Amino acid sequence: MKMFLRRVWNRLADLRNKRVLYTIWFNFRNFPFDKARHLPVLFYNGAYATILQGGRLELTEQFWANNGRVLVGYPSLDFEYQCEKTHLNIVGGVLRLNGTLDVRRGCIVEIKGVCTFGEDVVFGPRCRVRVHNELLIGSTVRVAHETQIFDSNFHYVENVNEPGFNPISKPIRIGSYVWICNRSTVQAGSVLPSRTILASNSLLNRDFADLEPDSLIGGTPARFIKRGVSRVWDRKREFEYHKREFEWYRRMYE
Repeated sequence: MKMFLRRVWNRLADLRNKRVLYTIWFNFRNFPFDKARHLPVLFYNGAYATILQGGRLELTEQFWANNGRVLVGYPSLDFEYQCEKTHLNIVGGVLRLNGTLDVRRGCIVEIKGVCTFGEDVVFGPRCRVRVHNELLIGSTVRVAHETQIFDSNFHYVENVNEPGFNPISKPIRIGSYVWICNRSTVQAGSVLPSRTILASNSLLNRDFADLEPDSLIGGTPARFIKRGVSRVWDRKREFEYHKREFEWYRRMYE
């Protein structure tokens, strides 16, 4: 009975935190009726989205096959107290989704280029993502709070003795089962292969495509640290580990 009442309370609290009318308006404005009626994009308090200048939010057939959802401003209470508003802005660019995308409270995502995401991608609170060129992300990826992903330097720099054009943007590619830890920065041209971890407060600015699976990199700039480590992706096992280590976790869930 206790667990049942908790589930009911969580459902009510979840509904209270949603922008119901805005969610309905956005879906029926941007998708055909047979898709919009499923409300694939959900907005929570303080969350907004803009699609301008021919920008597109594409939900692929794989998205629907995966029962995908787009959660904008989801309130996880994870480092997000007094967070600012959440913005998803697609300005002339394309956001192509193959599964669920979870953008936590306080994130700002600006897309002027092309983004393609796999299934189960989560951006933690206060992340900053700006795509002027291209960003490819695989499936089951966690980007922890206050991380920055920029595929452009935004301003041109030239040799004062030999002025000329120097490109400032390059595509970024991130594989599947990748954990990018908090307050890291991922810059233009970065490649992070599947089953890798980028440590907290790191600067990723190079191609690590040849890195072996289950490797840890980190530092400023990032370098190889060790192999043979992986985040625990199985949620049931992680749940049991939490209960084993933290008394407050046991009291909450037992």
